[in-house]
Amino acid sequence: MITLGAGTPTSVEGAVTLDEVMAGLNPTEITEIVGVIRSIRDFGVTILLIEHVMQAVTSLAERLYVLNQGRMIAEGTPASIAEDPQVIEAYLGTGAGHV
Repeated sequence: MITLGAGTPTSVEGAVTLDEVMAGLNPTEITEIVGVIRSIRDFGVTILLIEHVMQAVTSLAERLYVLNQGRMIAEGTPASIAEDPQVIEAYLGTGAGHV
């Protein structure tokens, strides 16, 4: 079981940054942590998620900002980012965005 905090708040304000919290987790644990993060978000907390597990990112985020070598190369909805040739090329390799 994965625990990010204790208690069950009825309302929360503010924001939290989660940096690679899914690194090293197995698929079952990723599913569990996504549910925990979604619950936190649903309480009204803004979440800045830095993550490489794209299935989790796209299931949680309304808007994505993609960095490559410290520079923002794209921003948009998960669907638009998944089709962005610059993002595809940066993460899958030269020429991959032109298939």
